Amino acid sequence: MIFSLSNKSESGFTLVELLVIIFIIGIITAVVVVNFRAGDKRKALQMGVEEVNSLIRDAQSRSLSGQTDKEGNFPEGGWGVYLGLNNRYVILFKDDNGDQNYTGPKTYPFGDNKEIATEYVNHVKLRDNLAIDKIFKNKKVLPEVAIVFVPPRPAMYFAKDNTVTAGEVIFTMKGIKDRREIFLNCVSGQIDVRSLE
Repeated sequence: MIFSLSNKSESGFTLVELLVIIFIIGIITAVVVVNFRAGDKRKALQMGVEEVNSLIRDAQSRSLSGQTDKEGNFPEGGWGVYLGLNNRYVILFKDDNGDQNYTGPKTYPFGDNKEIATEYVNHVKLRDNLAIDKIFKNKKVLPEVAIVFVPPRPAMYFAKDNTVTAGEVIFTMKGIKDRREIFLNCVSGQIDVRSLE
């Protein structure tokens, strides 16, 4: 039995085939990483908006339950939340003078000047890269808004108006196109978080 070297079968990959495989694996890895990071940002957007929504619901709950301030007094105008387009903070306040508006400090530090900080109660700092994009009151753009809940029902005031049927606060996250909104209807008392994808 004689074997010829020319009939020997060669197995394995050529250099070109290995480079093609490495290139394909690189593309798949890049796509997975980009989608993973976008998913993280979408989750951060969702969580950030839910934190703001929780603060709004906290103000509503305080008015509904008749919660008093630290001094044992119920605020004349109820409890509210202040939001502004260029503000990194969402502020929980007590409406001591009953004007359905926030009259305290709007930037950090909040409690240093006791004379102007009388309505300030607490705040939430917006997450990194999260921004309030637009504020609408029945499709009219506003630069800021105070959302106030006045007992006993509690009645909801959006920018001093309790007849607003479409109060919207729209949030964006840097690096993604997704947007979310907190939708408020003063007439029905509805507060919803919606995706605007």
